[in-house]
Amino acid sequence: MTAGPIDLRAVTASEDQRSPLAEVLGSLLRTVSFRAEVFFRGQMCDEWSLDTSGSGLATFHAIGDGPCWLHLRDLPRPRHLVRGDVVLLPHDAQHAVTSSESSVPLYGGKRYSKVLALDAPPAGTELLCGYLHIPRTVQELLLSAVPDFLVIGRHAPQGDQIGRLVDAMFAEGRNSSPAATAVVERLADALLVKTFEIGIANLPEPAGFYAGLAHPRIGRAIAAAWEAPDKRWTVASLAEVAAMSRSAFAEQFQELVGKSPMDLITSWRMQVAWQTLERDRGTVADVATKAGYETEAAFRKAFKRHFGVGPGEVRRP
Repeated sequence: MTAGPIDLRAVTASEDQRSPLAEVLGSLLRTVSFRAEVFFRGQMCDEWSLDTSGSGLATFHAIGDGPCWLHLRDLPRPRHLVRGDVVLLPHDAQHAVTSSESSVPLYGGKRYSKVLALDAPPAGTELLCGYLHIPRTVQELLLSAVPDFLVIGRHAPQGDQIGRLVDAMFAEGRNSSPAATAVVERLADALLVKTFEIGIANLPEPAGFYAGLAHPRIGRAIAAAWEAPDKRWTVASLAEVAAMSRSAFAEQFQELVGKSPMDLITSWRMQVAWQTLERDRGTVADVATKAGYETEAAFRKAFKRHFGVGPGEVRRP
């Protein structure tokens, strides 16, 4: 289902990794309306173990001061977490964050004896934990080849931005004003977009969709289609952009990405169409043209097949 786990607190990306991958990822993230829901902000004291899986949603932990370790069943040993680290579990993997390396993780549950507010005198480990709501329309594109967990810290590429956002979240989390939770969650929105950007762009062994983007030729073709979803792309025209023969392009694309070129382009076109219908309230005919369909009827059929609902239902107030 996913690639292996990765710790990106000290990864350095090459220029090649940042070309089509960064360009397409930026376009994809701009279409996604992340919504973070923070359900815990406080200090875990003494001996504790916390597993927030089971919701079916992506989950995250932002780490403040105090000892903290991440346990997963497939990890050969726990990972030490420090202030400014963000743990993102895109597939709701069972896990445990604990008070020490030697703690016995309580998978599927919680074990703690004392919890303090963030604004109390330091006595434990500062945590901000929550869920990340990702629109189902983009989950396949964004999450299909993402590892079970990402750990991003201050020392990752652009990690200073992660650190500043984590610091701002904890500073606001100590605030007792009525708006504090809303502010923390909006900061978490930005933090998690940045976590995805850094984490995916620096995968040492990209898989699926991201493997295609990391390929110097196939990535160029995907980026071209992403920039112009309204163009009437064919496998032959994509292969021409990639400077490959049609057969070699189609075969290598399927091997890397796990789907055909046109299936991937259709997924992107449908995402663009959904967002245009939902945000811009464009007519179905206009959206069909922007999504590269010659007729409104063909677009309606493809949209219904992809999402299970018609485009008119998305436009309804």
